[in-house]
Amino acid sequence: MMDDLDACRSFPWGRLTFEDAIKEIKHVMNHLKGEVLAFECIPDLEKTFRIYSDDASEDCPRMYTSRFTKFSVRGYPLEDIYAAVRDTKVINSVLVPTTGEQIMLARIIDEEREYDRQGSPSDT
Repeated sequence: MMDDLDACRSFPWGRLTFEDAIKEIKHVMNHLKGEVLAFECIPDLEKTFRIYSDDASEDCPRMYTSRFTKFSVRGYPLEDIYAAVRDTKVINSVLVPTTGEQIMLARIIDEEREYDRQGSPSDT
């Protein structure tokens, strides 16, 4: 491919990178059992167990602008999680990108031509 500049230019780099990222996300989610995502999608959990940085750049992805509150043992007792959630019915099933995240995504995602992606890692 190094000798064929046209092949290099037309190769779906963005798609392969995306598929690799999806594969890694699936791997992490399998190990974390979706716990991190729950703390972002359920506002009552987020308010209780996440601390946000006031000086983070607006274009910094939200996953890097917060951390878990400190606790003396690994993880949080279920009683504390149940107390935070109570009878909430609010769950953000789709996390809408912030303006900063949209700008960042526009910088890193290229428009691509359609191609046959059958059997790609994101299909599994």
